[in-house]
Amino acid sequence: MKRFLIILIIPIVLILIINLVLYEDVPESIRAAQRADIERHATIVKSIAITDTDYHDLQILDSILVGNRVLMLGENVHRDGQTFKAKSRVIKYLHEHRGYHVVLYEAGQYDTWWMNKEMNERENSQVSNDSIGGIGLFNFWWANQESKPLIDYYLKTKSTVNPIEIGGFDIQFSGGVLTDKRMQLLKSFFVKNGIHLENYPTFNTYLPDLHLLLYKAYADKRLDDKQKAHFLDEITQLEQVTSTLGTSEESTMYARYLNDMRNNFFKSWKYESGSMASMQFVNGKKPYLSN
Repeated sequence: MKRFLIILIIPIVLILIINLVLYEDVPESIRAAQRADIERHATIVKSIAITDTDYHDLQILDSILVGNRVLMLGENVHRDGQTFKAKSRVIKYLHEHRGYHVVLYEAGQYDTWWMNKEMNERENSQVSNDSIGGIGLFNFWWANQESKPLIDYYLKTKSTVNPIEIGGFDIQFSGGVLTDKRMQLLKSFFVKNGIHLENYPTFNTYLPDLHLLLYKAYADKRLDDKQKAHFLDEITQLEQVTSTLGTSEESTMYARYLNDMRNNFFKSWKYESGSMASMQFVNGKKPYLSN
């Protein structure tokens, strides 16, 4: 019994110590200043439903956002449905009453660009309205009932004179619906522009495994460090070639896509996931084999 208690107590003590280290208590003076700031700007929001168009509770934004062009809408965690609902109503209000018309997600530049294209070209799209969010967004931002009305609203605006444009500012592959299409989309682009993938043998060989290669354990079983360096270098070469194709939206986006892709692989292979180094590296253009 004594041994069991010791085994039980040790992890509890460790958890308490880790919490003390990671979540250092904020001094009361700072807490008081934070509370005062919150109370000074606090207002009552009576609804978080996107269908509620009585916007008296949101009109305080009219004075706060005068002359403002960029507004950050955050969240504590990626799976808080009530926050999604509240942000959806705010986005609709900002679009209809404050003139905002671009929504950027922490999602892949290419993926959200392709999602926006599909939304703009519904007559040619084979993706259903229920799945279109999955082209560009991580599943927690579209595959739930709380977010569906916002996706529907994006689609509705596309037929108006003031459509919402969707974009991203991340280097990751975020759209699960694109997972099985990435290879074919890349190949089609290269073929159309006379870029021969056989000149990039390592990238060409592992093109079907792009999504899986982001997992270091998977990549380590298939590529040694020298092959990884060749893989990354070939992506850089493809980016450079793509950059010479002109300034069309498509060429520009594919060049960015390749740049993001290289950085994403470099980060995933070089740094521990979630580490400060992986979150704050400038770019992956330096040689993979260097220290």
